[in-house]
This record gives sequence, C-alpha cells and structure tokens, in this order.
Amino acid sequence: LKNRFNTFRFNTVPINKTIKTLNGYYGTCATSLKEIDAVTFNQWLKGKEVQLIDVRESNEFEQYNIGGKNIPLSVLRKRVNEINDSKITVVLCQSGSRSAKAIDFIQSFNSSITLFNLKGGLNNYNR
Repeated sequence: LKNRFNTFRFNTVPINKTIKTLNGYYGTCATSLKEIDAVTFNQWLKGKEVQLIDVRESNEFEQYNIGGKNIPLSVLRKRVNEINDSKITVVLCQSGSRSAKAIDFIQSFNSSITLFNLKGGLNNYNR
C-alpha cells in the first residue's frame, strides 16, 4: 500500500558464468497445453478409450478418485514409462496446476503422447 521498492544486486560466482541449461526445471507455462472441460471429459469417458492419469499424492487418491492410474507428481520421473503413449491421455489433479506441471514433464520425455489437462481439476469436475 505504500508503494515501496527494494532493489537487490547479485553477482555470479565466478564472474561471467553462463547458464546453459535449466536442469530439473519443468514449468507450468507450456505453450502446447491442451485443456478439456468437465462436460467434454465425461463424454469422452463414455465414448472414447481414454487413459486417465491422476498425479495427486497416493493419500489424496485413496480418499477420493474417479478412476485411472495414480502416478503422483513426486514420483512421475521414475514412473513416466507406465504411461501408454498410444492412447489419448487426460491428466488431472485437485486444481489443474500439478497436472499442468506433469504434462510439461511428460511432453519433455515423450512428445508423441496426446495429453489433455482436466481444466480446473477435480475441484471443477465435482461442481
């Protein structure tokens, strides 16, 4: 409310160090993120062969789930090969943010998989 700014300066050690890669970074700003709404998702479940990947933690999945395979985001790197790349895949979580991160990672591992993020996650689906 007071519109105050603090400026910090940082130097790299050693000076002029060049960053060449972002190891282990999987952001949520994928330009190719495809989303599916709850209505279309329900239609797909009735008529298409869809693979469902729930990236919530196991305890969340046990409390409530709508089926599919539970591969928590925290272990996705170790279990990404369990995803069938020949099926349309819908990735979901509670709100849609973890599933977006999961999609970024899965696409970096295998760009041939057709992936959709459940828009708004289970929060939106349950409405």
